[in-house]
Parts: sequence; C-alpha cells; structure tokens
Amino acid sequence: MAMEQKTQQGHGELAKEQIIENNNTQLVSNHVEPSRQKAAIKKKNKRIEKNMKRYQMVKKSGESSVLPMPLIYDDILIRIPPEALLQNFRYVCHEWLYKISTQDFAQRNLPYSRPKFILLTTRYHFFGSKESKFEIFDMKEDKLIRDCSMGRWKGQARNSCRGLILVADENKKLNRFHVFNPLTMKLTISLPQCPSTCPHEDCTAWLAFDSSNNVFKVVHMYADQFGYEIWSLGIDTKWRVVPGPFEDIYDRPFNPGDFAWGDPIAVNDKVLHWNVNQARRYIISMDVTDELARKTSIPDYDERKPYELIEMGGNLGIMFIVSDSQKDIWILKDFQSEKWVKIHSIVSSSIQSSIRLRPRPQLHNLIPVLSLGNGEVILFKSSKKEVLYAYELKSSTLKMLNINFTDDQKLIVHVNSLISCDESQDSYPDSSNLARFNEAD
Repeated sequence: MAMEQKTQQGHGELAKEQIIENNNTQLVSNHVEPSRQKAAIKKKNKRIEKNMKRYQMVKKSGESSVLPMPLIYDDILIRIPPEALLQNFRYVCHEWLYKISTQDFAQRNLPYSRPKFILLTTRYHFFGSKESKFEIFDMKEDKLIRDCSMGRWKGQARNSCRGLILVADENKKLNRFHVFNPLTMKLTISLPQCPSTCPHEDCTAWLAFDSSNNVFKVVHMYADQFGYEIWSLGIDTKWRVVPGPFEDIYDRPFNPGDFAWGDPIAVNDKVLHWNVNQARRYIISMDVTDELARKTSIPDYDERKPYELIEMGGNLGIMFIVSDSQKDIWILKDFQSEKWVKIHSIVSSSIQSSIRLRPRPQLHNLIPVLSLGNGEVILFKSSKKEVLYAYELKSSTLKMLNINFTDDQKLIVHVNSLISCDESQDSYPDSSNLARFNEAD
C-alpha cells in the first residue's frame, strides 16, 4: 500500500513538473472564444483552489500525502501539451491511459496546445500535373523549425480545425476529401466524391466545428449554382446539398464563368466568411450551426477601396487598402447585428522598422496571411519578394522574418490535439490507414 501511494505521489510530481514547464503557454485564441476563455479560466482557478485546500486538509490530518486524483486529472494532466500526454503520460498506468484517451479529455485539453503551422507547398509539373505536400513547423526566433516527428504528408491540406486536417486527394480518379489527425495518426474519414463531381482544384472546402452540437462538418462548394455540399462527420452517410447564397443569377457580383470560390476566413472554427470578388457592400457568411448562407454588410467605405479578410483573435477582420501608404483595419464585433469597429490604421510614415528593412516595403505590396497572439501581430507576405513580414499593432513595428515564402506555398495555423471525430476510436497512434498520405523523410 505504501509503495502504491509513493508511486501515485511520483506520478503527481511528474505531472506537476510538466505543467510548470508549460506554464507560459497561452490559451489558443483561435479555438476558444475570448468570453468563454475568461469564464473557463475563472472556473478552473476556483476548482484548483478547492482541490488544493482539500489536499492541504488531508495532508495536515496525516492520512496521506498522495495528490487527490481529481486534482491530477482536472487541474494538472489537462494542462499538459497533447504531445507529452501521447508520448509519455499515457504509459504511466491503465487509469491514466483510459482518461487521456477519452474525447471529453481531448476537448478540454485543446486550449493548452501551443500553435504550430502547416506549410503547404504545391509544385506544378509539365502537362499541367501538380504535386502537393505539407509539413508541420514551429516558429522560433523568427524562423520556421520543421517538426521532424510529424513527417511529410502528400495531398493538398485545405485547413486545420481543432487538431484535425482536411486534405484533398490528388488522385483524379477519386476526387475525395480525407480528415485525419497527424498527431495520433488516425484517419477519421474518407469522404466519397461530392454530387457536383468537383475535381477539387478551383473550389472552396473547409472543415468546421459546430460547437452547439459538437459536430465537425466539411463545407464544400464548387459553383454556387450547385449550392453548398455539406457532410457532418459521424452523422451523415452521404453529402447534403443546401442552397447557395444567390437566388437569382443576376444577383451575383461576378461572372460565374470567370469566378472561382476561394478559401473562407473561419472565426472560432464555426463561422465562415467569403470575399466574393471584392463585392463592394457585403461578403458571404455561413454559421455552420444553421448552415444558412447570408450576406454580411461591410463598413461603408468608398466603393473603389479594395479589401482583404483576415481572422483576428476570435473576430473577423477586414483590411481596406485606403492608399499606397495606408491600410485601415476593422473587426466584426457582433456577427448577428453586423457591428464593425475600426481598431487600427497602418500608415507607412508611422511604421517603426528594423535595420533589416531597408528600403521599407510598400504597403500595397503586402498581403495579410494570418494573425497571431490574439490578433496583436499580423503576418504579411510580399507580392514582390519571397519573404514574410510581422507587423505588431501596438507598437506599429514591422520586421522581416527569416523565412523564405514563395508563391506556391501556403501557411495554415495548426494545433496538435488528441481529438477524434469517432467516439469509438481511442487516441492511440495508428499509421496503417495513413500510408498513402505519409511520406518518409
């Protein structure tokens, strides 16, 4: 008995050491709404305080010095990065293995996963053929450091959602989408060809999460006259088609023969927004909970001002190109009421830059890629050079990153997780179903 208590105490100390090491990791704002984030932190802090008081009372009574299991599970293990849980902590004992493998634990552990990046590279060959591969990277000291443990993967990665990646198969005979978890090596599902028989080249496809019903959904559209094709993972057995955003062909702000639907901007993994050919007064949006396409009004700017969309700290951001030397940033504070707030102006003359930025890049040549740090930093790519820039809103500082970024590359924010769409699946590594995607180093 004494040996068992000593072992459990050692397990608790091991977990405490890991959580102290991970103490500086921030909650990933891209996957947790700010209001829910604050409430969750407050609730967890109260639970920690309660459990620690209970532990101190037990310790003073001399009954045992073993950490209470609720404290270990709910306040220590839950805060450990999923990579460490999968590689080390699940081997401690059967009880820990069972707990870590549940999907409830995986969902609650998600906010403590540090953001990584998927770098998608598409190479075009002769006769129109192409090959897409993607790798997972960490960003350290303005450099992308490849995570060698994650391997290289074939296919076109469309997006990452709560640790799962949507991939378009480049086998033209199949034209299928696949959803898998690169950390656990679990292939969640391979979807059949969609009703529109899209070749998955010039189309929009996105993996989203309906948080109201805890369901992942793949949203696809080849052309709006076909409507949106939607598949709810774990529920649907065939594609469902819902009406597109335009009832009348003359209502479109583009010529259907010349326009291709691009990737949407996703907010909190559930609300998707499309820039439809620089429509002057609206964008197209969809909340995957009700699956209704709608027009969302944009700020009332001069109709000739082009704009770009970007996700910023759990909100949709829109960046108007006011002139060659100024970009104005607005965020959509309330999706339902369509309330926009202007938060910042990037003005060339006010930018603080490092010595490396000589000459200073022209603002109209900078295209937003994504935001970091709760929307406090924006990454831009240059239309003139194969580089990335980081702009900090608070200090108006622009610096060039030590990253070579070409036109055939795409950067996607990703967090590792233990999540699976199938409750019957355990979060154990299994590479047998992923052989056709994985490419050995």
